Amino acid sequence: MSESIMKEILLSQEELNVMRHAYEKEYIELSRRVEHLKSVLGKLGSDLPLTTEPVSIAAPAPAKVAKATKKRGRKKKRGPKSVWGDFIVNRLKSVDRPMSYEEMLKDALVLKNVPEDRVKNAKASILNSAFRLRTIHNKIDTVGEEGKKMKYMVLKRWLNDEGKLQEPYSSRFEQILATTVEKEEEVKPKRGPGRPRKNPEEAPKAKRGPGRPRKNAAPKAATKSTAKKRGPGRPRKNSK
Repeated sequence: MSESIMKEILLSQEELNVMRHAYEKEYIELSRRVEHLKSVLGKLGSDLPLTTEPVSIAAPAPAKVAKATKKRGRKKKRGPKSVWGDFIVNRLKSVDRPMSYEEMLKDALVLKNVPEDRVKNAKASILNSAFRLRTIHNKIDTVGEEGKKMKYMVLKRWLNDEGKLQEPYSSRFEQILATTVEKEEEVKPKRGPGRPRKNPEEAPKAKRGPGRPRKNAAPKAATKSTAKKRGPGRPRKNSK
């Protein structure tokens, strides 16, 4: 029998017991049949080498029960799955346009109802998940305007072979950049709260505080008006 035909049979203990009882029953019936045939042939004077001694037949060896064992491989150590990775990918699919990191953080905190005491940790986790999506899982990438540091997250399938945005995402990105420039131009520096000046061109004058002595104030010379006046009805001295 070739090796290709030989196969290992997997049997449970219950199936083995049933088979063993069936073969034992068959063996007993065949043994009785053989004894009967030997007796009849002996009476008929058969020339076959019949023996009156019982033929000992070795009991069949018990079938080998092979247990189906799975190969034990080294289990990969896996840390807790971050929910922010799925959130970033699903959010980009939902808005279907590039998103800045600032916008993604704002949406995540609002949509996930992050409490105030966990905002700092949530922001760090979101940035870490975005980094892993870009560098390890290769699901997202970043694009930006030349000469500026601000980056926008995009799905990897939105880029062509050269790493540039395809239509309609390139047009949507240009629209985002134009809107951002318009907002920056609209923002003007505002004067702090207070009463507006009547004449903005006129510089305010410093006021002297109450009771403050004047600087470089020369003492006034005594004049006739400041001299002590004579009371009424008093005669003048040496008046001629």
